[in-house]
Amino acid sequence: MLSQVDLRLGLARSVARSLDDGRRQASCDHSLADLLRRRIYALALGYEDLNDHGELRHDPALQTASGRMESLASPSTLCQLEQRADRETAVAIHRVLFEQFVAAHPKPPRLVLDFDAADTLLHGFQEERFFHAYYDGYCYLPLHVFCGRHLLVSHLRPSGSNGARHAWGILSLLVRALRAHWPRVEIVFRGDSGFCRRRLLRWCEWGGVYRGDCPEPPVAGVAPGTDGAGRGGIRGHGQEAAPVRYGTGRVPGAVRGG
Repeated sequence: MLSQVDLRLGLARSVARSLDDGRRQASCDHSLADLLRRRIYALALGYEDLNDHGELRHDPALQTASGRMESLASPSTLCQLEQRADRETAVAIHRVLFEQFVAAHPKPPRLVLDFDAADTLLHGFQEERFFHAYYDGYCYLPLHVFCGRHLLVSHLRPSGSNGARHAWGILSLLVRALRAHWPRVEIVFRGDSGFCRRRLLRWCEWGGVYRGDCPEPPVAGVAPGTDGAGRGGIRGHGQEAAPVRYGTGRVPGAVRGG
């Protein structure tokens, strides 16, 4: 089933096309797309450790899903793939996720961006590991952004800082990118109390924010990326960009998470 979903979405194929494969192709037994499929499928099945691939490479089910009947890539080959990943790799992968989200929503009326910090427990001496008192263990604290069932951002962070770290920057980038495709779409920022940070809320207010817990809140400005018409007051009927909302209230008809 994982293989069929991947083939339908074209996820591994699209990510492979967006990444630079610096290997000497004449000496490679496994394409970049094949390596990505095996790593993604194993992660989806709960095999996070690369050591697991010592046995998984001979697993008939995974071989069938990968379209190969011979042995799959070894743990050392997959390790080299991950060691080559850098900031540009992360940007390219997120660009693919965003493009697939845009393709799945031709003209959405509203978009609810769910920001959530989740713990990833650590069981070794990984770099930048910290003890987090709330989760009672050593962990990372990645920031995830969902819109409905679509993952837009997965930003890996250490747990030594607050859960709202980088949320303002990520929100501003997402709003700018979304408005480039849908200038009239209404965007809702949703997060728990951990995201109640002055800089983040000030940016939302400057962008024309409705409080989610108020029935008819005022509009403070215009959304970033627009021409600035109507800044500081309620937006006119003829303006293209809709205000950005934030809060925890239900928004009828919105593309949102569970």
